[in-house]
Amino acid sequence: MTTSYAGIYKCYYESAAGFSEHSDAMELVMTGAYENPSLSVYPSSNVTSGVSISFSCSSSIVFGRFILIQEGKHGLSWTLDSQHQANQPSYATFVLDAVTPNHNGTFRCYGYFRNEPQVWSKPSNSLDLMISETKDQSSTPTEDGLETYQKILIGVLVSFLLLFFLLLFLILIGYQYGHKKKANASVKNTQSENNAELNSWNPQNEDPQGIVYAQVKPSRLQKDTACKETQDVTYAQLCIRTQEQNNS
Repeated sequence: MTTSYAGIYKCYYESAAGFSEHSDAMELVMTGAYENPSLSVYPSSNVTSGVSISFSCSSSIVFGRFILIQEGKHGLSWTLDSQHQANQPSYATFVLDAVTPNHNGTFRCYGYFRNEPQVWSKPSNSLDLMISETKDQSSTPTEDGLETYQKILIGVLVSFLLLFFLLLFLILIGYQYGHKKKANASVKNTQSENNAELNSWNPQNEDPQGIVYAQVKPSRLQKDTACKETQDVTYAQLCIRTQEQNNS
């Protein structure tokens, strides 16, 4: 294949009645005649259906036109005149409005000169475009707002419930601590009241030589405040005598 074979082709036949009409035209293109351009896409190669995207095909060679081709069963193509400025690469921007899943596929671009439209450059780098279906569009903005409000309301209710249970837990802890403290104080008071009263004296009529008497008054000891059971306790009289009296 050479550049001389690139061009537009038609065919016809000849019969006794003369020549037939020409067939449909077929364009024979030769690629690889020039260095490949660069292809990029904005905003992304993965978008949802209905979004607008743009392909940019650029080259350091000042081509007259660029062509963007979708490979595959659909075989779509777009052609644009190039744009360029001094000391800047030439480029063309292909805008696809409201893409659909039919645009899924691999894209490449080529550059060529106006006087040789069937002699193209090498193919650019490939870009795989993935178009996903959008979510159900039947919901109105009002419904979307209501759904958002419901989510916020649920979050607020959950927060209030958590605060309520936390407050209830703190109240129970405080109540148990106060009850325990009060019980301890009651036990201490009961013990102090039940202490035995101790009296000591020296009888005047007895022998004054070292006789010491000690007597504890009877008292009721409350052993169990909860059951309120009491027990009579009688303490023995203590008597300490001198050694002489003991010997006698």
